[in-house]
Amino acid sequence: MSYQNMTKQQLIEELEKSTARIETLEKTKSDDQKREKESTAKYDQLSAVFDGFNEIVYVSDPDTYEVLYVNKPVEDVFGDVIGKTCYEVFQGFNSPCSFCTNDRILGDNTGDVYIWEFQNLVSKRWYRCIDKAIPWTSGKHVRLEIAIDVTELKKYEEELEAQSRTIMELSTPVIQLWDGVVAAPLIGTLDSMRTQQFMERLLDTIIKTKSPVALVDITGVPTIDTQTAQHIIESITAARLLGTKVVLTGVSPSIAQTLVHLGIDLSDITTRSSLAAGFQVALEYLGLNIQKNQERSGQ
Repeated sequence: MSYQNMTKQQLIEELEKSTARIETLEKTKSDDQKREKESTAKYDQLSAVFDGFNEIVYVSDPDTYEVLYVNKPVEDVFGDVIGKTCYEVFQGFNSPCSFCTNDRILGDNTGDVYIWEFQNLVSKRWYRCIDKAIPWTSGKHVRLEIAIDVTELKKYEEELEAQSRTIMELSTPVIQLWDGVVAAPLIGTLDSMRTQQFMERLLDTIIKTKSPVALVDITGVPTIDTQTAQHIIESITAARLLGTKVVLTGVSPSIAQTLVHLGIDLSDITTRSSLAAGFQVALEYLGLNIQKNQERSGQ
């Protein structure tokens, strides 16, 4: 029906419908503008917060891997990367990272925080990453990552670990006293790590020197408990399995009483109160003895 053939009432009704449609469109446009304004405000607020961070912060789309936001430290290092894929600009890959943590923060894990460490292949620096899925301006959840540079901390940890290994090696020395005789003086408290280190060094030295006798001296061990005694016995047993005779030296009366109270059986282990006495046992086992030179009068 054309407007010319419409009655006055029909024209009024059609005008009212058109007016309603226009009002709806205007309201939709207004709502869209309002949402866009709110989104822009949220984005600006996010930028204001994260641009003040010294750490790397970025947001990416978990489906397309498109970078949606980066703070100033990211721009300073990687330049303008908005719209590019995160795996390309941050890792130099042609496809998504095999270690991507999207599955740890999305789906059933949405809302959870995932913390991990890795070394960036582009910058060669270590980062401690904090990942979480957050709602974005589009309404969908996106990936937020805050990466804290821990390169210097890693270097410090490596130096500390190297120093600890050195200290442990110095505190568990194994030396060759005589051809066929090695000695392992223990100093300080023994724990599982030190015992493992001591056992490895003892067995390695026995094999290298082909020594049939080993002296394990506990003079420098301040206290003996069940665990410490068990560690020592395990080391002695391991050495004996190599066919080496082991003499436990430095067994003082107080330590002997402690071992008895603890129910530690040393009946099948040769013991001596001092390293010197143990060395004498080693020489006798090898069929050797030490004689003093007699001083001649007038000489």
